[in-house]
Amino acid sequence: MARGDHLRLQDVRLAYDLDKKGWRHLPVAGVQVYAYAANLGLLWRANKLGIDPDYTGYDVYPAPRTVAVGLKVDF
Repeated sequence: MARGDHLRLQDVRLAYDLDKKGWRHLPVAGVQVYAYAANLGLLWRANKLGIDPDYTGYDVYPAPRTVAVGLKVDF
């Protein structure tokens, strides 16, 4: 039996805010630029077999990596 202990990089969100305090010529109240990534992979696993504990073997494919970028504008 293999151990199921692991560290996974599941969700990461990075954002940068621009507002009227730092950007006086900004035509809106605020702008946020962000990037989000999910299912980036395993950082560490306890088993030596290379088994992903979240992937049961019955699934056809493991969860895909996803990346999104966005822009939020406050008026």
